[in-house]
Amino acid sequence: MATSSEWGARPIRSQERDLICPLCLEQLNVPRLTTCLHSFCTKCLNSHILNTATKVSDVYSFYCPVCRTNIRTPFRDKSEIEWTDQFPLDATLASMLPVNQSIVDTKCEPCSVQEKSIVADYFCTSCKEALCLSCYKYHKSSKISKDHQIPTFKEMFADPKKAVAFFEKLRCTDHWNKEYEYFCEGHDEICCGICRAEKHKECKHVILLKTHVKAVINKSRTGEILEKMKQLEKHLVNISEIKKQNVPDLESDIKKQLSELSSLRQTINTFLDKMERCINEEGTRILKEQSIKYYDENQTLQSLLAAIKNSHKLLETVSTHSTDIQICVVLHKMEHQLLHYQKQASDCSKKSKVNFNLHVPTCLQEITTQVETALSSVTITEDCQIIPLQYDTVLLMKNDGTSKQGNQTADDNSVSRVSKVTEGNPQNVSSKKPSATIDLVKLREVKVGAPKHGKEKPGYCGIVCLKYDSILFLDRLNLRCSLYDSNFCFIADYNFTSQPARVCIVREDEVAISFVKEKNIQFLAVGNKIRSIRSISTKHVCRGIAAVSSNELVVSGPLNDDSYYWGVMDMQGKMKSSFYIAREDKTIGSGTYVALNSSKTRVYISCCGNKAVYCFGLSGRKYFEVTGHTLTSPSYITVGRDDTLYVLDEDESRRIHLLSPIGLILHVTTSGIPDYPWALCLNSSRNKLFLTAENDANPDLCYIYQIN
Repeated sequence: MATSSEWGARPIRSQERDLICPLCLEQLNVPRLTTCLHSFCTKCLNSHILNTATKVSDVYSFYCPVCRTNIRTPFRDKSEIEWTDQFPLDATLASMLPVNQSIVDTKCEPCSVQEKSIVADYFCTSCKEALCLSCYKYHKSSKISKDHQIPTFKEMFADPKKAVAFFEKLRCTDHWNKEYEYFCEGHDEICCGICRAEKHKECKHVILLKTHVKAVINKSRTGEILEKMKQLEKHLVNISEIKKQNVPDLESDIKKQLSELSSLRQTINTFLDKMERCINEEGTRILKEQSIKYYDENQTLQSLLAAIKNSHKLLETVSTHSTDIQICVVLHKMEHQLLHYQKQASDCSKKSKVNFNLHVPTCLQEITTQVETALSSVTITEDCQIIPLQYDTVLLMKNDGTSKQGNQTADDNSVSRVSKVTEGNPQNVSSKKPSATIDLVKLREVKVGAPKHGKEKPGYCGIVCLKYDSILFLDRLNLRCSLYDSNFCFIADYNFTSQPARVCIVREDEVAISFVKEKNIQFLAVGNKIRSIRSISTKHVCRGIAAVSSNELVVSGPLNDDSYYWGVMDMQGKMKSSFYIAREDKTIGSGTYVALNSSKTRVYISCCGNKAVYCFGLSGRKYFEVTGHTLTSPSYITVGRDDTLYVLDEDESRRIHLLSPIGLILHVTTSGIPDYPWALCLNSSRNKLFLTAENDANPDLCYIYQIN
């Protein structure tokens, strides 16, 4: 644990703040560097690991106390108390500490091989090994190593250059006891021997790290990266200042809404008070009138009841003790009397109940309805100001180690995103009248030239945006794919042996390609070059394709003339699950297209033959089906902000549909869409839409739209 320091009343400078341990808030003592690049005292980190480490699937891990990154500690042969020693020491911070506080508590490496735990006092800058006193003496007595420079740790940290030498052994982030030895050109990754055997065993272009270093290390590249980092630091400081104002602005908005609501409440209360007084006065008057009327009617009713009882007794007596003539006379009178009694009883029944009805004004009913609607659909609107990052340079390395630069500047536009929570899982949603609109503003048309050796005009059947907003185009007619940077400058291309169908992103530097007639999927590494990594065989022809993770794909396609299929496939081509959709119209094309929501839990499939868009869970559960007269030939489908869907009609109708996450057709855009649109995609910020078209006039154009 770090010892306490007397800082006094003076403020802590930035450099001094960097030397403080985030756990004990004291000056760092033997700083250890985690994989997320945060430094802690050795004893503080050890204590944190012992208290918080958890075990999942035989792998221990803990969360960084600063950024909450989950850090794995895959040392099954070591106890928890030894894990801290596996983290590298932070050379930069250690060299900044005073000499008397930079004693490195590391173990002698030769002794560690013999399973001895002895603290090292020396470090050989030639062998890059920490040595105890005994090993130091042996090292100096050996003919091979007697001339090596072996300073003590105190001497070494007095000179930053010597301190850096201690940390030249860069260890693998996944296997900390292994050094980096190889470089995979396909994935653009530096790896150790274990990583090569596990993750890159099928990669064809894996070279020694020493060979790669000779090709890429140069001072100009280092200077460019440093300049880019400086600009990024300034950019983040600018963003931080802007975000500081977010909370006060939000508080002001809430107070304004509450003030308006209070004013509305006061107006409504005044109106209701008047209504209450009116009801009280009018109700009292009506109640008094009805009480008098009820008393009078009740008296009449009681008199009628007494008369009927008397007539009843008279008739019983006459029928028992009188002659027939007397009975006949009484019956004749009673019949007429009974009619009179019935009429009076009917009049009393009509006045049996009095109701008091209040007719609520229509405006009040509308207010009540609107309030209930507002409370059930509260929306949060976030205004995102996109701040342009100046000199944001993307470095694209060539084979000879030189670099070319492409400037990438964010658009200085403001976009608005609305998040809304909707409950319910409708099973079948038909098209409804649009309840929301989307403004697609056509920015420009960019000519994407035909490939160098293309025999046909280009036919761009697929398009995806990769990192740094570079764009990959699938050219079905020329059997190739072409990569362009954000400024549409050509980078690389790759030839296929058959017609490509769809493309999806597996990782940020890897894509998967399906084919029109071939039963296989090809994986390409996309960087400064495009290389084939591997190819897998499939049971059926795959048309639609989307990546659930780096280990699973969702695929779809025509099964036969009567049905489509879709399911989850692993990276060996084995179907983990399969589901089927009946094909309704066999005369229309058999194309299917697949997209996933942001959480990778729902699958969206568009079928041209069925003129429908479906939503399923990965388990096969159907959530909804969207059909309608505007969906004449649904094809490419992609997911935008808040999981809204963009569905393209690829026929002459020239339509782009905007669907809600639950399948409601919110808007249909027709203006500015070219004839026979073919493929579309969104950029990483989801505020630009790229579109290609299958027409003879301009097959090599890419249409770019701003989403407002």
